[in-house]
Amino acid sequence: MLVLYWFVHTLCALIAALPASAAAVAPLARSTMADELLRQFDFAWLAEWYANGGESALPALAAAALMAAALLWLASVGLAGGAVALIADADSPYAPALFWQNAGRNFWRFLRLSLYFLLIYAVVYAASGLIVRVADAIWGEGLAAAPVVRARQVRLGLLIVLFGIISTASDFAKVRLVLADSRQSLRACLGSLRLAARNPGVIFWLWACFAAAAAAAAWVYVESANIRAGFY
Repeated sequence: MLVLYWFVHTLCALIAALPASAAAVAPLARSTMADELLRQFDFAWLAEWYANGGESALPALAAAALMAAALLWLASVGLAGGAVALIADADSPYAPALFWQNAGRNFWRFLRLSLYFLLIYAVVYAASGLIVRVADAIWGEGLAAAPVVRARQVRLGLLIVLFGIISTASDFAKVRLVLADSRQSLRACLGSLRLAARNPGVIFWLWACFAAAAAAAAWVYVESANIRAGFY
């Protein structure tokens, strides 16, 4: 199942990278270090390219980003439908046929659930903007920029924690739908948010453990990829 996850996400990344890479073909063709710049995704080169008229490629890059987001969203929903059902049932061994059967069975209820949580994310993001607005209203006209900068930092930290807790609540909602074999996606969404609100400490540390594990895995992957590419 982990191999399947890796394959699908890599395929989504390759599909989304094609139009993004096409926008950089012309400037890279005039560089003798094209392979190195493209392989390392050099940010200094990207900034120079943008300053010299690269903004004309922004529509293509925006379309690639939107396509990547849509592909990743649909792939994540489909894979979660198969994975959560197997993980929630400890007595059910992994089998590809059973995985895809559960993926199809849970796809639409998980898709509706993701839309509800996207709305929650948007509300939390908009509400957190009040922190910066209040700070800007108090100190924005003065010469002291530090309070406004700190307000933005507080907002960013708060968003990271809240988004993590909401993400964990979303996973709880998926388990609710699978175990109850229910189509009540909105009820599962609200019930999981209430659970997270009543147990913020437990939910926070659960999310923190998952976040730390994901960060460690990403670090190991990047380090091994750099070693394999000969950057170290």
